[in-house]
Amino acid sequence: MSYIEVLRGTPDAHQRVQDWRRANLNGYILNVKSKSHVVLHKAACSSHFGDTEWQEGRRNWGSLGNNTKVLSTSKEDLVQWTKDRKADLDPCGSCQP
Repeated sequence: MSYIEVLRGTPDAHQRVQDWRRANLNGYILNVKSKSHVVLHKAACSSHFGDTEWQEGRRNWGSLGNNTKVLSTSKEDLVQWTKDRKADLDPCGSCQP
């Protein structure tokens, strides 16, 4: 499996996610809501992640580092990551990955 985990609260989490998104617009992101619930998004999901130039602290937006993110160019790898952790997986209703 090929994925990158960006842990919640890591000082550079927001910037790492944004850098990865810019380089992998056709990729996928798991937004880890809890140990048992994750949401799958396309990397380009602007409804939930804003544009790829959004800087942490932007008014009314917060940070992409508030939840752990799992990043991959392979949707299948992220589905397997979820199964391995016995978490429930919901697809984003906006970007419909």
